[in-house]
Amino acid sequence: LIRQGRLDKAREYVENIPPTSSERGSAEMRIGGALWQDYRASKRELRQWEQAARDGGAEAAELKAKIAARGPELDRLQQTALEILEAGVERMKGTGAVDATVPRAVLALAQIYVDSDKALQAIALLDDEQVGVLPMLARNDTVIAERVLQEEAYRVALNAMVSALPKVENTQQRTALLERSQQLMQTLRDHVGDSPESQKRLVDIFVSLAHGLETQLDLLDKPADRRVLSDGFRTFLEQVRGEAEDLR
Repeated sequence: LIRQGRLDKAREYVENIPPTSSERGSAEMRIGGALWQDYRASKRELRQWEQAARDGGAEAAELKAKIAARGPELDRLQQTALEILEAGVERMKGTGAVDATVPRAVLALAQIYVDSDKALQAIALLDDEQVGVLPMLARNDTVIAERVLQEEAYRVALNAMVSALPKVENTQQRTALLERSQQLMQTLRDHVGDSPESQKRLVDIFVSLAHGLETQLDLLDKPADRRVLSDGFRTFLEQVRGEAEDLR
């Protein structure tokens, strides 16, 4: 149903899974992630409508009406995705069983927090001793042994810390975030390795991070919020530039 884009019907099936079922949490994570992807795609379309409406033309009035109708729908869709994903993660935490589905679910929710301008919540989730991927990486947990999943964990964590830079209250906290970012970058470099193929993969991860931040900027409604995130991104990039030897 998710692959067919029938998300409302898929949600009905998820809601009919007994709350005590071991499958309920992973199903909630799947449908929540699909709803979030739908939200992001619709938000990008809304941005295009807004730009076209600003440019004027014969369709401007029609586009403004579509924008007015679509905005509240997207707000509800975003909230629904968050609620379902949070319920899924909490359900997983409640079972006490951490399997390979947990890190993927946590990374999805953490990325949603970041995209929703809640980077500090994302960091708290990533640091959670029970389900957080950063403690999993530190203790070499087998549930996050897959290389691609580990690299995705580093990418999401770096994304969260960059996005949190404008959110912290003082210089000391910002410095601590930058230090953690630098440590994660070095750990990621060590993890990836020195081969040409590995270095290309490392560059790809940083490019992916940049694209993710670009998407976040696009999703923010207020110009002031965009400026704040841009300032945080610039601070992070200056740190990368100071250490990097690869011109790319």
